[in-house]
Amino acid sequence: MLNPVRIAASSFSSLRLLVFLLIAPGCALYSVPYRDSETISQAYDYDKNTTFRAVRSHLNINGFVILRENPSLGHIQARYSFPGTATWGSAAARMTKYVESPFPLVINPYGKNSFVTISVQVEEPASNKSQVSVRAHFQTWGEPQGVGGVGPFSMTSKHIWEREFLNDLVPMFAMISKQTTPASATGTGFLLDEGYLLTAQHIIAGRSKITAHLEGRRFAASVVLEDAVNDLALLKLDGDLSAINQTGLPLGDSSTGKQGEKVWTLGYPLSELLGEKSVLNEGSISSVYGLRGDPRLFQISVPIQPGSSGGPLLNGQGEVIGVAVSSLDDIAILRATGAIPQNVNFAIKINYAFPLLSSIPKLKTASSREKNPITSNFSEMVEQVRPKVVLIQAAR
Repeated sequence: MLNPVRIAASSFSSLRLLVFLLIAPGCALYSVPYRDSETISQAYDYDKNTTFRAVRSHLNINGFVILRENPSLGHIQARYSFPGTATWGSAAARMTKYVESPFPLVINPYGKNSFVTISVQVEEPASNKSQVSVRAHFQTWGEPQGVGGVGPFSMTSKHIWEREFLNDLVPMFAMISKQTTPASATGTGFLLDEGYLLTAQHIIAGRSKITAHLEGRRFAASVVLEDAVNDLALLKLDGDLSAINQTGLPLGDSSTGKQGEKVWTLGYPLSELLGEKSVLNEGSISSVYGLRGDPRLFQISVPIQPGSSGGPLLNGQGEVIGVAVSSLDDIAILRATGAIPQNVNFAIKINYAFPLLSSIPKLKTASSREKNPITSNFSEMVEQVRPKVVLIQAAR
């Protein structure tokens, strides 16, 4: 990875001030709109589905807006816009690692309508079935109107950025299993109000036969809403629910989560091996950011095994502040870094579920602890939470 060459802040600021004094904002160094395109490709030792999911995650985490996608065809198109003067703070900070001198950091500060569109195609070459190829086509458009080089990047740094984009896919594989999507999956969910369940979207993705085990009973469940970007899914129990307590777990505020805070989960890891009884795991919030600084995720020391995904991450008050979603793929990290990660797990913050839940009027997005109080005694708290944590089985 190329790092930007840094110069003293005072010298750079003085230089910028001198340039701004010499050239009025309305008098552009470069005023002719330009357009540039380039196609690059790279091969990976992963299956098509895994690679496509890695590409999508990579685009999403880096702030691209997904314009259109077709997973079955392995095609996705995304766009990153540079909104004029606002670019100086946000885009410069995001893109610094892709430039090779301090001067391209002045990313089109007076420009408008500058953007880059990426069309990515994931394919399985007929000549080598053990690999997939990723072809990325970049289109860059800019209308520079001031100091700072042509458009969002200098031409040199733009090509560096394009090349490193594919290299940066490697960390994404660490969060995604190398295996193709199996016909069936098991996971965990938890009860909300009125027979609704929240779980991880990857458990039910592409699967229509869903069963929920709750209080010793089995219920069919249907998918109400999915949020593949945040790996969340809202389910609804079908059938007669009169025999069960339909009051869900209280939802907390994940923005109050702190590094070092003690947290815990209940779930059904490795249910085929450990049985259909919930398992308690405890740990702490290792970081309030996920992989590559993703603000949607908590990094937690609570162990997550296959089957734990979708389970509630709870604080010391028994409130749900996250949903367990993933662990680092040891093999992918070993390939990329030569080291095996130790207990690096992630939970999506519950606040990112609120837009999904707000579409159902009966569900509350604020904490509901007042109407469903949880005891302060931990063992009693576990007993109160346990009946509302659900084993989910999904099949095609």
